[in-house]
Amino acid sequence: MNEGLKHKEAFEYYYGLGDDRSLQKVAKQYTVSETAVRKWSAMFGWTDRIAERDAKNAQALAKKTDTTIVAQKAKYLKIVRAAIANLVNGVMDANGNLTLPKTKSARDFTDVLERMTKLDLLLSGEATERTDGGKTVTLRIDDGIDPDSEEAKAEEALEDCAGAASEE
Repeated sequence: MNEGLKHKEAFEYYYGLGDDRSLQKVAKQYTVSETAVRKWSAMFGWTDRIAERDAKNAQALAKKTDTTIVAQKAKYLKIVRAAIANLVNGVMDANGNLTLPKTKSARDFTDVLERMTKLDLLLSGEATERTDGGKTVTLRIDDGIDPDSEEAKAEEALEDCAGAASEE
């Protein structure tokens, strides 16, 4: 038997029922016996067609979701990089020299810069931590700088960011 219009419509109705799908509902909708609908289902491969369509729809949805996520990450990355540039530019004098007040604000600055840098790395798909000999090492802006020198930390962090901002 060839699949006619009535069979195709019955399949579409069946598919459209989603989680409430049953051959009995199709039989009632098309005023035929459940046995007839069972034969149509077997003869025209409804189970396989549903699986194929579900897989195809899931694939399309995944692609759409991936595209949306990538676009959103790109938007956030632009915002973060602009914020980093503004942060760095806010502590540069007219000659392009980095200046920081010799107060607690230098530490606050490095903390904010560190968070923004980590966010930039995460949005770029990079790690903010690494494993070294079984130990997790967290990326910090002030790695390798004398911890007693807040100004040194801030100055070095600023110089790194200023160089990175000018490269973009």
